[in-house]
Amino acid sequence: MSGPVRGALLAVCLFAAVWVGTTAAQESRPNPLAPGAWALEFGIGQNFTLTSFNGATIAMKKLHSERTAFRAGLTVSLSTNDQSSSTSDTLGYQSQTDRDGYGLSFGLDWLRYLRPDSKWSFYTGLGPAVNLNHSKETSYSQRSNFDAGTSSSQSGWGAGINGFFGAEWFVSRTIGVHAEYLLSAGYGSSTTETERFASYPNTVIHNTDKRESHGWSVSSGFVRFGLSAYF
Repeated sequence: MSGPVRGALLAVCLFAAVWVGTTAAQESRPNPLAPGAWALEFGIGQNFTLTSFNGATIAMKKLHSERTAFRAGLTVSLSTNDQSSSTSDTLGYQSQTDRDGYGLSFGLDWLRYLRPDSKWSFYTGLGPAVNLNHSKETSYSQRSNFDAGTSSSQSGWGAGINGFFGAEWFVSRTIGVHAEYLLSAGYGSSTTETERFASYPNTVIHNTDKRESHGWSVSSGFVRFGLSAYF
């Protein structure tokens, strides 16, 4: 057998040995904390029902190593509601109410596992979070020769940092159940503007009220339960 052929066979054998050894080591791990692993996260609600984790519409986690992971959560909410009513009395009363709103929040967490070679592990982490929201409600009523209405809008934003520590029990190589204690601090601002009008015969009343608020906030004592599906 020539030298180049023997060298090629030796390289193939070494590659196969490394691959088999790595695969066996991964299969023998007591948990799914392997570099490159992904997890889709859900919250555990009442009666053990699965919900969005921490309100997130989408929550994903990726293992950078057996000890560290990055988690991202995105929440998107849209709402709309229209209501109307009328009566057939002599005053001809009618009313209309419209509500619309949206919200957007995003969080990015860094996690550090303290026992990466066990069926359960404590972990800690922190990361930034931002949110935006806007809502508007308009109501209108009419009765005989009297009209009145109110339009109120609210907009706000917030930014801060979340810190947490928790524990995760790895039920299998694909499922983990965890509980976290959350602390957060941040700065937020909101603006509320209300417009009112009323119309009588030969009389119109109109006024606008605008209020703004902003400041720092710190919250603690929030516990959240979740389930991670690894793949």
